[in-house]
Amino acid sequence: MSQMKTWKRCLVLLSVLGIGSTFWGKDVNAWQISSVAQAAGFPQARGAVPFANVGRPQAAPNVNADLEPFIVAAMSDDVRKADAATQELRRRGRRALEYILSLTESENLPRWKTLADAVAAQRDSHFSGLYWHTDLAAAQEVAKRENKPILSLRLLGNLTDELSCANSRFFRTTLYPHAGVRFLLAERFVLHWQSVRAVPIITIDFGDGRSIKRTITGNSLHLVLDARGRTVDVLPGLYGAGFFARVLQESESLAKRAADLNNDQFGRELATFHQQKLNAQQTRWSEDWKQLKAVSVPKLGVDLDDANWARLAVRYQREIALDGMAAAAVQAKKPAELAGLLAAGKGGSEMPVLKMSRNLIPVIGLDTVKNEYRLHREIHQWLANDPMTASDVLVTKIYDELFLSPLNDPWYGLSKPDVYSAVENDGRQYVITTTQNIGH
Repeated sequence: MSQMKTWKRCLVLLSVLGIGSTFWGKDVNAWQISSVAQAAGFPQARGAVPFANVGRPQAAPNVNADLEPFIVAAMSDDVRKADAATQELRRRGRRALEYILSLTESENLPRWKTLADAVAAQRDSHFSGLYWHTDLAAAQEVAKRENKPILSLRLLGNLTDELSCANSRFFRTTLYPHAGVRFLLAERFVLHWQSVRAVPIITIDFGDGRSIKRTITGNSLHLVLDARGRTVDVLPGLYGAGFFARVLQESESLAKRAADLNNDQFGRELATFHQQKLNAQQTRWSEDWKQLKAVSVPKLGVDLDDANWARLAVRYQREIALDGMAAAAVQAKKPAELAGLLAAGKGGSEMPVLKMSRNLIPVIGLDTVKNEYRLHREIHQWLANDPMTASDVLVTKIYDELFLSPLNDPWYGLSKPDVYSAVENDGRQYVITTTQNIGH
């Protein structure tokens, strides 16, 4: 069986199992998001590499003629010239990113990916096609001009690095590439990200030339802000794509309307909004357990054991599933030697990507229900009681009290004075490095 046929078989299996849709043709979404165009303007990639024009059909050449000289310069071997041209393309914004993606040549794919990532300010931008601001003031100006809310990601490390924190890596592969999510973010929000601190990275040296380098801890969150930068809602940690989009839409209307509200009016509306969300959560929680035919409904706010969290996650399986582009983004991170190979399983042969995707869905599901019913509930309570909490104060509070990872701890909770490790100085070193968090 050829490698191409193997890929096709894998993706068909993903679709049959409800894990996602094939990305060889039209999208078949695993969930529906009300009032969001499903894949409209986001054609799936052609061929085995999902690097294609996103957003809307390719514009007539004369519309983007002004970008051509900068793209040629950005792809040149003159480093100084290429850097200057790349910065100019980034300044041109989303239009430049979309045009770069539409021009991608498979024979020179790595350089096109690097250029797209630099212009987008996001690693793996070829899967989502999203343009991110790294200056909140600039994002606010765009939000005011376009009457859109801001989605502000706060993370450990940088969204441009391969080794940003675990949550943000999942966002780049399982969340942002999903057709419904990427349409919602691209068309109805202004995107911004900000690093809250460096991400802890560990290297395991096997002593024979082999090593594994990974991050070992770190959480991220998405703030929904109005055009003035006031917090409307916060989504803590990882969510499944459908659930994520639904929660964003629930706060979008208030975030847009807030532009015309003074602080007193905004505070009253925000307090009411979060109290309504608390009430809705309670209703949905009861309905969840009723649908699961539970003997009794556990008290919302009391932690469950893993088995019951897993039962609850299954109820939202359709809102957690990957679609074709997300499945492709996940597969792209696997070692090259595993791509397209068959692995023997108890029931016969099984594709590695199929097994990986099937194992991934429960992980995303558990995070989704725990983050929504535990962490997000706490945030609703905070904002119902103190709706004018500044975003930076709220972010610090979430890391301190919900993530239990204080941002002001230089060791980020990994070295505790009351825990004995039998290692001198508890393994702490103070070597200064200028290459930390460079994931490329």
